[in-house]
Amino acid sequence: MQRVVNTTGGIILDGKHAPEGTKISVHGWSVHHDPRYFGKPWDFIPERWIRLPRQSQFCRLDPLLCRHLSVRGPQVTLLEIRILVYMSVS
Repeated sequence: MQRVVNTTGGIILDGKHAPEGTKISVHGWSVHHDPRYFGKPWDFIPERWIRLPRQSQFCRLDPLLCRHLSVRGPQVTLLEIRILVYMSVS
């Protein structure tokens, strides 16, 4: 999640000056463990990745994971998992 400071004169970020043209990024781990974007960030809740509401705050951070803008990879993966489970129990 990289951004470029385009404000004339730069910005103050966490008490430090970032001049105009500076590239700023946030590590994904920090965002995924922030309770402002994920309820109960330390709990194992895999269902949160299957369907994200369109108005989810996370949709603003990574729209490819939101259902209405998603790529087909996650659906194909879930289909493969269902096939493997079916084959293993029958």
